[in-house]
This record gives sequence, C-alpha cells and structure tokens, in this order.
Amino acid sequence: MAVFVGANPYRVPEHSGPNFPSKSLQFTFVFDHQEGNRFSGQSTAGIFRETLIGAIGPDNPAFSSMMMGSML
Repeated sequence: MAVFVGANPYRVPEHSGPNFPSKSLQFTFVFDHQEGNRFSGQSTAGIFRETLIGAIGPDNPAFSSMMMGSML
C-alpha cells in the first residue's frame, strides 16, 4: 500500500492532498551494486523504470532510498 501527493507516472490523484489508493501496484527491485550500507539499482513497474539509490541504517531493518524515474 502507498500514499502519494500530486501526479506521478503510476497514478492520477483523485483529489488534492494525500491520496490513499486501495489498488496495489507490483514493483520489481533489482539491487546491482552495494558498498557497505549503500546500494544502487533499479525499480520497475509496468512501462516505467527508475534508478534506485539508498542506504541501510545501522539497525538493518531501516533504510532510506530515492528513486529517479524514466520510461523504459
């Protein structure tokens, strides 16, 4: 499940402000490089591919990431 604000390549917002869609999307994540706790890779969903970069926190379950999108 997700929450989003504004337009994005995957969904059209139903209204301004936070949107909580009930329909889920399937993403595939491929991590192709890791150095220490930092990683990079790609995320794909439908016709979209995004570069994914991030870091795993010292407690391992937590991570932060950033996606930069483009169409396949």
